[in-house]
Amino acid sequence: MAEATLRVSFPVSTAAFPIIAQGHEIRGQRLAAYLMGTNFYSSWSFRKQHFGGETIECAFPDELNINLKEMKKTIWCFLMPVLIMILGACGSKSHEDSTDMAEDQNEEKFQGDAEDDADFAVEAANGGMMEVQLGTLALSKASNAQVKQFAQMMVDDHTKANNELKALAQQKNISLPTTLDNEHQRKYDKLNEKSGEDFDKDYIDLMVSDHKEDVKKFEDEGEDGKDAELKSWSAAKVPTLRHHLDEAQRIQDALKNNNSARK
Repeated sequence: MAEATLRVSFPVSTAAFPIIAQGHEIRGQRLAAYLMGTNFYSSWSFRKQHFGGETIECAFPDELNINLKEMKKTIWCFLMPVLIMILGACGSKSHEDSTDMAEDQNEEKFQGDAEDDADFAVEAANGGMMEVQLGTLALSKASNAQVKQFAQMMVDDHTKANNELKALAQQKNISLPTTLDNEHQRKYDKLNEKSGEDFDKDYIDLMVSDHKEDVKKFEDEGEDGKDAELKSWSAAKVPTLRHHLDEAQRIQDALKNNNSARK
């Protein structure tokens, strides 16, 4: 994906801003300050993962010298609106919009029960993508052998189910998202911060809660869905999802017992 770069200039003098915070980390955003000659230069760049790795960079050289009050006005009155505009443009490519776009397209194509079936397909696609991505993550980060085996099962079973759903959606002209929505992306990002036994526990805990929800949603679609093929596909996936849930709960109990034994 092309890198989006924003460069905005405004002045800051050392007299107006005598304190320099170098290398300060704020939630993945890096604030760096550089003192060159008699003027103060500030460079601010940050990376947002759910923007697909795009970078927005703001650089502030020394065209003018202004006092601190004027500098604050410049930041809030000029820089922030520009940043919001650029972020909005990047947001059009964000994960959430992939789901929004699919839902909007389905809303134009379907009505009533058919739209409900399409909504289920969109939700199932998001969940299936997350299962595969989390499983892949667990294969590299999990420390427990049972957790790794479970993760491989998630990758294999949900990749198969995702491909089946894509083929079915194509037949039905149902639009599906191509990237995770923000809710599922946040779950992935939060888990990606963990490692070792903490990762094992949180991953399995998420698999238990997530599969409880999946079983219920797929059962409902399998019973109440109006599209015959989508209804049949959903019902056929329930036993697999129940097996996933049983295995996740078994491993969850084993991890708890291991922790208790060490205490």
